[in-house]
Amino acid sequence: MQNKDLLVINRLGTLSLTAIVLTSVIGCSSPTDANKENFKAAINDYYEQKPECLDIGVLPYTRELAKKHTVFDEFVDIGFLKVEDVQIKNPAFAAMFDDEAPKLVPGSKYSLTAEGENNANINSRERVRFCYANNEVVEVTDFTEPAERFGYVMSQVSYTYKLANIADWAKDSPYLNEKFSSIAQATEHPETIKEGSAPLIQMSDKWKHGKLVR
Repeated sequence: MQNKDLLVINRLGTLSLTAIVLTSVIGCSSPTDANKENFKAAINDYYEQKPECLDIGVLPYTRELAKKHTVFDEFVDIGFLKVEDVQIKNPAFAAMFDDEAPKLVPGSKYSLTAEGENNANINSRERVRFCYANNEVVEVTDFTEPAERFGYVMSQVSYTYKLANIADWAKDSPYLNEKFSSIAQATEHPETIKEGSAPLIQMSDKWKHGKLVR
């Protein structure tokens, strides 16, 4: 066998050994390991399940005809709600005792549109929320050595985070930005980095935010 052939074989052997070593290292990594990557994934999973939302209550919602533009009217303009004119019982206290007072007055009934249903986050109490952003971890800065506590293996994790995935409807609504400081913060200063801390719990297959463990 020529020296050239031996050189090729040696190189192939070196490459194979390198591949085996890399595969071994990668194979040793587990979602249950206590490291920054796994902790970041766990906290982001929590934030995806707990987005930043605006709660508008239970729908359909009926009220006396408003004299000013309301949050409900704004979501009508956005396209998430529809409104219809209705007659409602006169809410004025005097109407209970004055026979001449009108028993019915003009009102507005708000309900979800098809687009609103697609964007609504409805909780177990049937309250409708429209979510405009979610927090996202920038960096895990520190964590405690995992230790058993309350029957779980836990680590207290410190990290930085910022808002992400800002909804266009929130950006495009001057009314909501003026009315709600949380939305204004999200649309005007999404790059603002904050500090956070959370207890993470080691499950059988991954780490999980303590607030998601029951």
